[in-house]
Amino acid sequence: MDNLILSYEEQKLIAKHKIHLESTYHVRISLPDITNTHIYEHDLIVANVQGEQEKINKLKKFIEKKMEAQKRKHEERITVKNNVPVITLSDSSDSDSSDSDSLDNVFENKQKVKRRKQMKILSETPTNCSSNKIKPLIDLVTPLKSGKSSNSNECTPAPSFIPLSNAKENETNNVERDNSVIFLDEIEILEPVKKEPRFLRPIVIDGSNVAREHGKKDNTFSCRGIKIAIDHFLQKGHVDVTAFVPLYRRHNKFGPVLTTDQFLLEELAKQQRVVFTPSRRLNNRRVTCYDDRFIVDLATSTGGVILSNDNYRDLVEESEAYKKTIEERLLMFCFVGDILMIPKDPLGKDGPSLEEFLSISATEKSLLTNLAQSQ
Repeated sequence: MDNLILSYEEQKLIAKHKIHLESTYHVRISLPDITNTHIYEHDLIVANVQGEQEKINKLKKFIEKKMEAQKRKHEERITVKNNVPVITLSDSSDSDSSDSDSLDNVFENKQKVKRRKQMKILSETPTNCSSNKIKPLIDLVTPLKSGKSSNSNECTPAPSFIPLSNAKENETNNVERDNSVIFLDEIEILEPVKKEPRFLRPIVIDGSNVAREHGKKDNTFSCRGIKIAIDHFLQKGHVDVTAFVPLYRRHNKFGPVLTTDQFLLEELAKQQRVVFTPSRRLNNRRVTCYDDRFIVDLATSTGGVILSNDNYRDLVEESEAYKKTIEERLLMFCFVGDILMIPKDPLGKDGPSLEEFLSISATEKSLLTNLAQSQ
C-alpha cells in the first residue's frame, strides 16, 4: 500500500482510466471525490494505492510519462504558429529534440510531399505524344463540349509544374491542403490482462472457538455449531473443510463448560471433517496440546482460510508465514440462532470481496503444492 501525491491534472487522468489501470497493474486505487474544480485546481491530491510495490512503481512511471507527454505536446502546439501541423511520435528520441528542430522537419517534409506530387503527375504523361500536336495549357482546364470525342492519337502533356494553390491559400489553409501530415497522439499500448483460473481455498475451523460462540447463550460447548460451520462451507463448494477439536471434548461429560451434542463429533470424525488434537491425563492432571498452533500451521501450509474470532496474538511473532496467514486469511463470524453469518468484506471496506478472499490463484496453488511435496 502506498500514497500518491497528485496534481489536479494527474487526478483527472487516473479518474478517467481508473478501471483500466487497476486491471492492468493489479492494484486498487482510492481517489477522493472531487466535484468543485475551482477549489482543487491548484491543490495537491492524495490517492491511496493498494497492491504490490513493484506494480505501484510501474503505475507511478506510467503517470509521469503521460504527464510529460501532455506537457510536451502542449508546448509544441503553442510554439508552432499558423497551425503548422506537428508530428508527435511516442518514440523516446522525439522527446530529446528541440522545438526548432521539429519545426524544420515539418517544413522539409512539406516540401518533399510537394515534390512527390509533382513527380507523380509528370510520370503519368503518355509516352506516345507527338511534339507537333501539343495543346496549350488552357486545354487542361477547358471543359469538353458535348457530342465531341477526343482524338486517341492526341495527348496533352503535363506542364513542368502545376501549382497546388496560391500563396495566400497556402498561408491560411495549409493544414487542410496537406493531407500527408498525420497527427499522432502518444498512446501506450498495454497488453491485455490474462486472468488466471481461481480455486476455492481450504477452510480450517477453530472448533473450540466456533462451539463456544454457538453455545454462548447457555455457556456450553456446542458441537452443533461446528457442524453448522462445516455444512456452510461444503454447500458453498469448498472441498477441504477441517475442524480442530481438543480430544478431551470427545467424551467429556462434566466440568464448568458442558459439551452438548457429542454424537455429532463422532459422525464428523468418521467423515474426516473433525480432527482431534492430542490430550492425555498425567498424574490426575489433563495435558492438552495447543490446538491453535495446529490450526494456523495447517492454514499456512495449504493456503487455507481460518474461521475464528481469535486473534492468535501469541502466534503472530513465531514466523513470517504465521503472521501473513493470521493477518490476511483470518475470517470472522457470528451466529444468529443456528444461522452462521460471515462478512462480505472480511478485511474491511478497502479489502477484497468475500469471493476473492475465499479463492486462490492457480499459480499460488501450484507453488504451495510443490512446496508441500518438497517437504
